[in-house]
Amino acid sequence: MKFKNSLSIILMILIITILPLTAYAEGDTAPFTMTLECKIGGVVPADTKFTFGVTEQTLTIANGFDVQRGEKTDLADFTVDTKTATDGKLNFNFPEKAFSGGWSYALKLKSVSNSLADITPIIIEVDFKMAEGELAVEGRVLPDGNTDIPVQAFGDEPTALISIDCPKLPEVKISTEGCEAISKVYDGKLDAVITDKSYKLTGLDEAHNVKLSFNKAEYNSADVKTATKVTLSGLKLVGDDAAKYALASDTVVLNASITPRPITVTADSLVMTLGDTEPKLTYSLSEELIPGNTFTGELERQSGLTIGSYAITKGTLALSDNYEMTFVDGQLKISSFGFYQVLDRNTSVKIAGHFSPNEKVTASALDPNGEAYLTLAASAGWGKILSSFDVSFTSTDFDGNLTVYLPVDPNLNGKEITVYQLTSGGGIVCFKPTAAGGYAAVQTSECSQFMLVTEKEPEKKESGSIAWTILKTIIIILAVIIGIGLVIALFFFAMIFFNKTEELKKLIKAVKKILKK
Repeated sequence: MKFKNSLSIILMILIITILPLTAYAEGDTAPFTMTLECKIGGVVPADTKFTFGVTEQTLTIANGFDVQRGEKTDLADFTVDTKTATDGKLNFNFPEKAFSGGWSYALKLKSVSNSLADITPIIIEVDFKMAEGELAVEGRVLPDGNTDIPVQAFGDEPTALISIDCPKLPEVKISTEGCEAISKVYDGKLDAVITDKSYKLTGLDEAHNVKLSFNKAEYNSADVKTATKVTLSGLKLVGDDAAKYALASDTVVLNASITPRPITVTADSLVMTLGDTEPKLTYSLSEELIPGNTFTGELERQSGLTIGSYAITKGTLALSDNYEMTFVDGQLKISSFGFYQVLDRNTSVKIAGHFSPNEKVTASALDPNGEAYLTLAASAGWGKILSSFDVSFTSTDFDGNLTVYLPVDPNLNGKEITVYQLTSGGGIVCFKPTAAGGYAAVQTSECSQFMLVTEKEPEKKESGSIAWTILKTIIIILAVIIGIGLVIALFFFAMIFFNKTEELKKLIKAVKKILKK
């Protein structure tokens, strides 16, 4: 059960109106009010509810010198909820036949409980006696059936006030001492990852099965610098023994942090011909930025306009404190070569880059039984091999990388093609270009052997199915029956045509005899 420290007032009132007080003529009634007040720690808690379970309600009447057991009346379990602004009153009228003598009333409650505490079963007993022409009221409450608590009666309409102090449930606290720190890498979200190693519950009996449940776990901020705590809301104790304990609140705040997200920024190496307009400095990322995040500033390059290599540095390029950026320099090569493209007319393989205009490219298909083909095919075992090429370039004197254009079916334009390259050192390099203009283009520092691969097409299902098989079987059976019928018809026609009527009649009789048998 849960408890609330801030609760301060709850009024639990059970009013039972019974029998005449001043006039005891048959048919008259007079009220008697009984108020039940529940406290916790000596204070009436506010904004909560108490639930009463009733086991027995009995009226005992003493008629003259003969004591009789009175009627038992039904009373269902009831709840008084101060959240609904109820006055907490429940009224009862005792039977009219109780007017003529002394009588008593007993109400047995199996329990009184709320979200803060509960008490053991109690019995409320009230006695009504005539004394000097006036009604006197005496009463007692018996917690556990043995301790008397007086009931006060006063005024023309006596009121019994019964005040019960309910024991407070053991308090369960949430602690992070000795637990794993709550932390995560920046992801732009408030969601927190909480495990049972992030906190511990204190105040529990080791033998009891109690765990913590919550609806949400959120950081106070999604940013690294301002994220300092995580709030758990909608807290609830669950488990077989959860009802034996209470939580002070349905929220709790835990210390937490968010660490910067690591990201690597690599400056793209570029080549330009001496005297040309400088290209825009670009970079590539190890992963995409979290949506909504952007760079500020720009890259810079080492100064110089003559032939040579110049470092491309981070410059003013920056990210927010939510990232831990690692920067890899690139270089800008100012080349004496112009930008040219050469073509192998036999295979349509093209090479583009900064090299001498007199260079040539030659290409041919790899031998399917050759070592290079088999090595590449082993890497491409998962897909469908489109083609393979052994590409040679007449010079190694070029600046920057070469762009190798490998021809593909134009129907594959817009689709990703996987290209495997067997390098001169024996390693395998994998590229994943998107086909465009009938080519798959890759950038490499050398020309060697290439294999183009695409995903395997799904295997076609056999046209035959169970339904088709059944249909074919039926067609075959019908064909056989029709065939037999035609053979028999031709036989009879031949017998008649050749004037063998008598023989036919004998044959028919013989068949009938066989069928009868």
